[in-house]
Amino acid sequence: MSSDNNIAVYVDFENVALGLRDRDQPDFDVEIVLEKLLEKGRILVKNAYCDWSSYQGARRPLHEAGFVLVEIPHARWSGKNSADIRMVVDALDLCYTRPHIDVFALVTGDSDFTPLVGKLREQGKRVIGIGVRDSSSKLLIESCDDFWYYDEIAGSRVPEEPEANGEKEKGKPSRTRLFKRLAATAHSMIDDRGEAVWASHVKQVFKRKQPNFSEGFYGFSSFSELLEEASRKGFLEIERDKNSGGHRIRSATSRPGNSK
Repeated sequence: MSSDNNIAVYVDFENVALGLRDRDQPDFDVEIVLEKLLEKGRILVKNAYCDWSSYQGARRPLHEAGFVLVEIPHARWSGKNSADIRMVVDALDLCYTRPHIDVFALVTGDSDFTPLVGKLREQGKRVIGIGVRDSSSKLLIESCDDFWYYDEIAGSRVPEEPEANGEKEKGKPSRTRLFKRLAATAHSMIDDRGEAVWASHVKQVFKRKQPNFSEGFYGFSSFSELLEEASRKGFLEIERDKNSGGHRIRSATSRPGNSK
């Protein structure tokens, strides 16, 4: 799958929130989903659907992440979730009116979205489903081009750790933290493709996740110099292409045995 896609994200918030609650998992963190999706392309549309009066605490982080919060009051007289209907209508409208959107990410485990997945794929769109493992419909999973379990993505995320000795100087950014984040991105891309990835491609994806990234801020004169230092620290295994002179990353780890 290309990493130059234009992506629309639709979140069936209550479905995911209840799925996590039933598993005694931490609350839904939308940044985990966005960070993973940014490896696949640019996110141009972000909508989340819910009766927000029941999830007031979730509103602020979603707003800060740039989501449009679509209010769906509970219709207790109806057996049909009106959030499902509104999401389907909005997604199909976008599909037909915005042809440049080529990937739809549906954050839900609800089988009611299976027909929507089929319609989107009929129109040549790629569909990524994202849901909680024990509450995601098998029918929905098998209908999507890809399906990610939110709990697995969250579990593989590199945690924020205290900076290494000697790095916590006033005004000095943490290179170790940078290397860990870069390695996590490279590892995910290598795992997705099953082969080494170009360093320039990794940088492109990394800047998508962190738009203000600059190697100069961390004291490197070039991205190649940064890669070589990360390799010396054990975060990356790199090779230089003889023809182009560019670097390729063969493997990556956010927890190297020899890092300090």
